[in-house]
Amino acid sequence: MTSARRRPRSTDQQSRMEHGMDLPVSATSLEHTLRQRQLWPLGSTPVEQSTSFSCHVLSVETGSSNRLELFLKDYSSSRLPKDGLAGRVEREVRVYRELLNAANLGTAAYYGAGPADSNGATWLLLEYVPGVELRACGFEAYLHVAAWLGRLHAHFRTHPWKLNGADYLVNHDRDYFADMAKSALEAVRGYGLGLEERLAAVLEDYDDVIDRLIDPTPTLVHGSFRAQNILLIEAGSAWRVCPVDWELAGLGSPYLDLAFLVDRWQGRRDMLLDAYGEGLSVCGMPVPDRRGLLEVIDRFRLHKMVKSLSSSLMKNYSVRSVTKILALAERIRAAFVNHNTRGRGG
Repeated sequence: MTSARRRPRSTDQQSRMEHGMDLPVSATSLEHTLRQRQLWPLGSTPVEQSTSFSCHVLSVETGSSNRLELFLKDYSSSRLPKDGLAGRVEREVRVYRELLNAANLGTAAYYGAGPADSNGATWLLLEYVPGVELRACGFEAYLHVAAWLGRLHAHFRTHPWKLNGADYLVNHDRDYFADMAKSALEAVRGYGLGLEERLAAVLEDYDDVIDRLIDPTPTLVHGSFRAQNILLIEAGSAWRVCPVDWELAGLGSPYLDLAFLVDRWQGRRDMLLDAYGEGLSVCGMPVPDRRGLLEVIDRFRLHKMVKSLSSSLMKNYSVRSVTKILALAERIRAAFVNHNTRGRGG
């Protein structure tokens, strides 16, 4: 039996390793990570992303002289205000490294992350997924995403030990939802025009709403399952679903993610819920009762409005935007209150 021989480095590889090259983040930690994986940088290209952080596609050469493209996310600065930035960075890095990397769900493969250096720079290195954002796709793509979402939630519900010690996730407990409502009232108060009183009416008996938002068997949730945060690659009948931006990943009810997904398609939400149920079933999880599921989703739709209002002042929303969000919150709340009244025979 003969031993395999390592392919010798090319002259170009040796030169890059010895002299380095310009990289979009601090070269020391990034080059160390690349060398550990027998990768040599060729160059980088900035990319336009929906994320507020600077991102680059990094071209590298492997030990066998093949080219590979990686996705580099630079956390050193943000073009938008971010609350709890350090927690967001740690959360996303650890979700990719500790939860998604071995889950076999099609998410971007983890290649490494850089610790904070003297310049305060931190970065995340992932597989580059040249997908299309879900918001640019038609309804069929949403069905594939709904089925994938069912598999995600089922995976971590059937492997709950994988979430042991994941205290970096946002805990969607009672305090979380109550604090969000309080923050929304404080933010709206700054706009005047009677908006605070209108929101207070929406939040009347909000403890009852929170009761439905808390899940006794919480699982991993993305936390911001918006169409711009989901990439897809179609290859014939097979679809690869690749959600990105896990900064708000949490431990809570899976129906938060589902509420994000069905919000645009209220007229076809039954089809989306059927696809979600198929994803659960494939992984051996029972499909929830449809009526109860819809009731919880409506309450999460209200929570989404409350969350948006809670950050409205920090993000400098216009009065018009805040009024629009509040009006939608009023309609959502009125709809399920009226439904409950009819259900009691009132």
